Amino acid sequence: MSLTTRTRRGLAGAIATVLASSGLIALASPSQAAPQDVTDASLVWNLNDEQGGGAFAGGCNFLSAGTAGNTQSSRMWTAADGFYKAIDGNVRIEKPGRTSPWVTPIWQTKCLDRNGTAVSASNAASKTENRVRLSAGTGSFDASDGSGTISWTGSFTSAFYGGMTYWTATNPKLVVLPNDTATLTADLSGYGAASSQDPGADPTKWETLAPRTVTLATFTEANITANGFTGTTAYRGVPVETGTGTAQNTTVSGWGSFPQQFVDFQKQTGQSSYWYSSGGPRDAAKPAGPVSVTFGTPEPLPADTAPIVVTPTPTPTPAPAPAPAPAVKAGTAKPVVKVSKRPTSKKAGKATITVRSTASGTKPSGRARVTITKGKSKKTVTVTIKNGKATVKLPKLKKGTWKLRIAYAGSTTQAPATSKTYKVKSS
Repeated sequence: MSLTTRTRRGLAGAIATVLASSGLIALASPSQAAPQDVTDASLVWNLNDEQGGGAFAGGCNFLSAGTAGNTQSSRMWTAADGFYKAIDGNVRIEKPGRTSPWVTPIWQTKCLDRNGTAVSASNAASKTENRVRLSAGTGSFDASDGSGTISWTGSFTSAFYGGMTYWTATNPKLVVLPNDTATLTADLSGYGAASSQDPGADPTKWETLAPRTVTLATFTEANITANGFTGTTAYRGVPVETGTGTAQNTTVSGWGSFPQQFVDFQKQTGQSSYWYSSGGPRDAAKPAGPVSVTFGTPEPLPADTAPIVVTPTPTPTPAPAPAPAPAVKAGTAKPVVKVSKRPTSKKAGKATITVRSTASGTKPSGRARVTITKGKSKKTVTVTIKNGKATVKLPKLKKGTWKLRIAYAGSTTQAPATSKTYKVKSS
């Protein structure tokens, strides 16, 4: 079993004291244990496996070098945006390649695993293994007490859902304390978007977030020497307050969280529940990955290459067939709403929407808009109907009787429909 840095220092000090009292050695003075400068530190981190996992929309979650531009709305990035970069100054994105151990990915390969297969959101073990490397870090460390500070200049961007939500970390700083703990901080910025976990959230939300210094990771068993830095990244067993967001699940195996400050920031980006155990199918991909710091200039890496696509020989185009008759959409009954929890002026309510098709065995899906009015006051909530059902979070309402109507937009196979007017009393 290895000794911790603090234990080794204590043992070494005790031995030195005994030897000195015997006249065998002279104790070192503080000036003989001066801090050692660092000018070429490289930090490597994947954040977690979720950061390189498949996404339920947009292909995958991925890392990009530098600070990404503003998409002006919550949408997936495109190659034409020019936001995605593998190298930007001292920052480099790396991932295992199909033909090389490590490569710098390109737009076409950012969502592929080491075998060239697209990662899948349905499998928590499916991942690109992408990671960020920050080079040319500077600072110093003191071997006598195991403390040190190293800073990097540069930025990297974390994008989820193909870029529908993203944030940027700038100028990370690692501080190692003599008690074998350490903290990694950075200035975070980005854009506020609606959370996919909140069905009542405004999908059009998009706002610039003010930069702030945030703790990205904390470490135990931290050790900094002439060879670099190692430590255990805290996650398992770490509790977190989630407020009105998805609650933390502390009963699943390996439950835990990134630092509270980091999760609080992610509440604004719409990513919060992807950084702590929430009981979802991808919890196994959320634990914080290890952070490695080494000293020395990193070796250059080859750029990845796009997979070869074999284009089949075109066959003669047959004469066009007559256009089929337009599909007849199934009828839709008036949507029905059942309020299970009345809203008040201080608390939101809850209701269930049911949409039925006139076609036997068919359960409608699609979008529906809930409109609540009282005089000139008006509130709207958009929900997604799935298998004929949807749960809607009713907003806080001033005391009185409000009118509620549901407008189902229909689908490619289902006709639209509007409900009768319901009365909702708020106290």
